[in-house]
Amino acid sequence: MRSRSTRALAALVATLAVSAAASSVASAHEWQINKKALTGSHEVTVSFSKLKIGDLQRSGGATVLECEGKAKSTLSATKDELNSLEMGSCKFEAGKNGPCEAGKAITFGARGLPWSMELYEEGGKVKDRLKGSGGKEFGYTYECSSAGIQISDTCTTLELSTPLSNVTGGVDAEFGSSKLGCEKGTATSGLLEGVVLYKNPTSPIGLLTVT
Repeated sequence: MRSRSTRALAALVATLAVSAAASSVASAHEWQINKKALTGSHEVTVSFSKLKIGDLQRSGGATVLECEGKAKSTLSATKDELNSLEMGSCKFEAGKNGPCEAGKAITFGARGLPWSMELYEEGGKVKDRLKGSGGKEFGYTYECSSAGIQISDTCTTLELSTPLSNVTGGVDAEFGSSKLGCEKGTATSGLLEGVVLYKNPTSPIGLLTVT
């Protein structure tokens, strides 16, 4: 027969186990369509406007671009994978073209695709943790011209996080980091700011939310 202290300890362990299980369920977050967890995977369109990228401490002066574009993301219940990222147009923020000639063409390329993202909670908010393919650095390269010579800069990082929020048109991801490392700047001078919208899928798939 077990002693009273042994039975009490067993009860305490059982209580802690139940509490831990309840806590893990409560902290779980997921992508949903029509308020039900996704089964399988779904591809959704991601759009952004006035997304700011650039190098705040670039040699030759701060360079900040405002860009518009789109992407494709594959969602499962707790993860998403950004497969493509295309800039429709980019222009320099006023007075921040650095060594680049204003009015000249700018090209953009995403690095480390696909970007893998996993839901988690921090400070009471649902967030997406971003990483590059195979855990490698990810980010972007932009190229501009100076005196007829093409010059480029690459800004990357190992991990970023974005708060997510449900909006009328789908789910917003709020980029707000100035901590990417840039080849022509510093280890923390890279810029990635703006709101990216995961658009609601077309009918009859349903309403996209994150919880």
